[in-house]
Amino acid sequence: MSYFVPMNVPIAIGLSLSTPTVVNVAFWQFMNQSYNFGVNFANGNKSNQVSNQELAMKFLIAVTSSITIGLTAKHLISKSRYRDNYIFQRFSPFLGVSGANVVNLLTARYSDTVHGITVKDSKTGEIIPDAKSPIAGKKAFWQTALSRVLIPLPVSFVPPIMITLATKGGFLPKSAIGSHMFNIGVSTATLMGALPLALACFP
Repeated sequence: MSYFVPMNVPIAIGLSLSTPTVVNVAFWQFMNQSYNFGVNFANGNKSNQVSNQELAMKFLIAVTSSITIGLTAKHLISKSRYRDNYIFQRFSPFLGVSGANVVNLLTARYSDTVHGITVKDSKTGEIIPDAKSPIAGKKAFWQTALSRVLIPLPVSFVPPIMITLATKGGFLPKSAIGSHMFNIGVSTATLMGALPLALACFP
């Protein structure tokens, strides 16, 4: 997770600030979920072995679902009477990202919820040999899933709101470079706050 902010800055900018066209949604969802799948797999409990074939299938499901959810959300929003509202349009990337994050996590750690994960003795802190707990696996999944929904919440809404306020207030730099730097700064600050807040929900 130490690389979360520098990796997610360009992804967050693309998801929250780019025009939500079919190509943009599909591209940024692919980039986001490819990275998320790697994080979910690398940070898993590793109590259950996964073959390369299973890993490839899980990756395909995660990325396909993210694009499908993102495009479906975009389509539904385009049919809404609030479709021309700038802030409301940002529900598309949030719904796509949060929904796909949960599916991504489930595909990466499904075996943990079924077969369980290793647990430690509450007194000694030592791993109990040959003991796996499906209950612990499910608990770990749902706690992580909720954090994956909480992380993109401020990232999807804070930058667009700040940019709208800056534009109306005349604070947004006029030059293209200045505007981009403002966008990057807001997105970076939001990401730096979103991650610890989401993780702090489950100390």
